[in-house]
Amino acid sequence: MNFMNSSSPEILLITRPLTPPWDEASKNLAYTIAKNITEYKFHILVGKYDSTLPKHITQHLIYKGADWTGIQKTRLILSLPKILKNNPGISIAHLLFAPTPLNTRVLGTILKRFEVQIIQNLACPPQNKKTNLNFADKIIVYSKYTAERINQKNVNIIPPFIDFEKFPVLSEKARSDLRKKWRIGENDKIILFPGEYSRLNALGTLWKGYTGLISNFQFPTLPTGRQVSKKFSSSNDKINLKLFMACRIKNKRDLVLEKKFKKLVNLSQFKDNVWFLGKIEKPEEMYQIADLTVFPVKKMEGKFDFPFVLLESLACGTPVLTSAIGALSEIWRGEKEYGEKYVFEKEEEFVRKAGEILEGEKKKDDLSNFVKEKFSKDKILRNYKEIYDLGNIFYSSTKKNLKSNLPL
Repeated sequence: MNFMNSSSPEILLITRPLTPPWDEASKNLAYTIAKNITEYKFHILVGKYDSTLPKHITQHLIYKGADWTGIQKTRLILSLPKILKNNPGISIAHLLFAPTPLNTRVLGTILKRFEVQIIQNLACPPQNKKTNLNFADKIIVYSKYTAERINQKNVNIIPPFIDFEKFPVLSEKARSDLRKKWRIGENDKIILFPGEYSRLNALGTLWKGYTGLISNFQFPTLPTGRQVSKKFSSSNDKINLKLFMACRIKNKRDLVLEKKFKKLVNLSQFKDNVWFLGKIEKPEEMYQIADLTVFPVKKMEGKFDFPFVLLESLACGTPVLTSAIGALSEIWRGEKEYGEKYVFEKEEEFVRKAGEILEGEKKKDDLSNFVKEKFSKDKILRNYKEIYDLGNIFYSSTKKNLKSNLPL
């Protein structure tokens, strides 16, 4: 994209602190937009200056650190009027965090005073039904599911994008070397759950599914000495089906459920095959070593429509199996065969489909190419630029009309 000139329109990205760690989807999106759409001047809100950012980005140090606390939110409210007053060239304010009844009312009041165009991103339907979205001139959602539930006229659907350079498909040798680094045996099959303990209500289905897979497919981890199914392996080699838990602890409820789940696992005969990974510094590695990523969730309230852990797994060529709730099925829109294979509705389907995926032929490149086409960064950034272009045209025409109507 062409570099900006001195008269480039200006956009204010209203976010939580755009400061590492980059572990939150809206932060990553805002950061990538600002760095890559160079036809515009961007104003971003940070908790620490980044000297490596290009010159078309102005950093406003209004936060202290990266946390998103009540005090940090107060700093945002107090700082916005000053930023807008001192930068009259700002024509668009783009909000990239979850709207609530309170923040939409407060932010909407501030922004309307400065007559900027307001864009609001919605990662999922608002949790509070009293949230008023009418303050925004344009709403951007990631899925048809959310678009239908908010029932607003000024909506555009733009899916998220993935950094495919960070999540490539490894060669068989590179993947084998990585699995050795993780102390994974040649005959191990890895099921990865990169979710949360409390919010998703997934542990029951996950555990039933995992133990059901071992039972139904007669994996030799059972003490009965039964051999692996012929369909699963043409040899008599033993296969260990392992479950990797990659769940972030976000609150006390998560800690309580993790403790209970660990107790359940330790009382079972499968305790040596369940690994609790904790915080992962390089999440791309866990996708590369996994044979299947599962997301057997029963709740998605307040959760990103398309969890990045699923898209990143697919980018690495690792198949995913998800519940048919929320927007999850839309990952496969336009590909009926994939939709039938990688989505389940009932718990018994979870066991059957997971087994079929684990036994099936690996098609890592097919999965990666599919998700690259649908969630391409370049294509999606072009969509955002089009939204900005329209917003700036509308803003300019409004300002012109206001001036022409002023009394002489």
